[in-house]
Amino acid sequence: MDFQEFKQLLTFPAVGLLRSDNASMVLGFLFRAFKSQHRTGLPEGQIRAMLEAYLEETREADPEKYSMSAAQYLALWCDNSHQYLRKYLLDDATEAIFELTSGSEKALLWMEQLSGSTGFVGTESRLDSIFRGLDDLLLNTTTDVDVRVKQLEAEEARIREEIDRIRTTGVVPTYTAVQINERFAQLLSTARELMGDFRLVEDNLKRIAQTIAEEHSKPETTKGSILGNMLDAEESLRKSEQGQSFYAFWALLLSGERQQQFLDALAKVMSLSDLHERLRANSMLSNLVQHLLVEGVRWTPKTGPQVKMDFRW
Repeated sequence: MDFQEFKQLLTFPAVGLLRSDNASMVLGFLFRAFKSQHRTGLPEGQIRAMLEAYLEETREADPEKYSMSAAQYLALWCDNSHQYLRKYLLDDATEAIFELTSGSEKALLWMEQLSGSTGFVGTESRLDSIFRGLDDLLLNTTTDVDVRVKQLEAEEARIREEIDRIRTTGVVPTYTAVQINERFAQLLSTARELMGDFRLVEDNLKRIAQTIAEEHSKPETTKGSILGNMLDAEESLRKSEQGQSFYAFWALLLSGERQQQFLDALAKVMSLSDLHERLRANSMLSNLVQHLLVEGVRWTPKTGPQVKMDFRW
């Protein structure tokens, strides 16, 4: 990255939020309203009431600051120059919904990472995940039959050796308390990043929808060509790198068997006596599947995420 790229990045809404005079107030409220309870959206009446209460608290420390009303702040945070929040109406709804933008998601994630909320830096588990990731790439990218067979035979020999050792000694190797908590904290961090990534996906869908709307506004555009543009846009999204990954993710998420396996495994991990109570109290993983399903179904309730043509921004 060069000077010009950094200069451009510094104009992004996430950076603007961090550099704003009221950054601590805004971030504090956004975290309380959305992240503390893992909420994805809030109706206008509820978020306004929450902000009014929050402003009263902050004004006690400094009565001269934050003179605007809750409604004024919400309108400001939704405008094009700030883009901290997004406001939209669902079909047949009478009350607007507010949700975080991708910029606010990033800003909050940076702050959470800076805070060191896990209490330690998980170096061993991250290095192990890198090693395992490289092994997985090697195992699943070779087309050489002999190489693949040797890889599988080596894995089989390792498993057989471990089985024999356990049967001989009667001892099953297990993670230490530190390793358990480190790995669980890393799972929470990954889940947090995944939840935030939905905003980036939606931003891309929005750009596609805007392109189609521009085509529709041209006088020479026919209805047939508009339909073709819609189909082409969705096909392009599916074939893009992000699209391929996302639709594979969606298929995995919709698997009832995989969902149950996840919930069963999570219940067992949460019952581990060595798991730190602070980590056990974090409900992010417990709500992860439902949260992701709600986010995805917003685009289509039947067949999975599609380009939605009636964006209300």
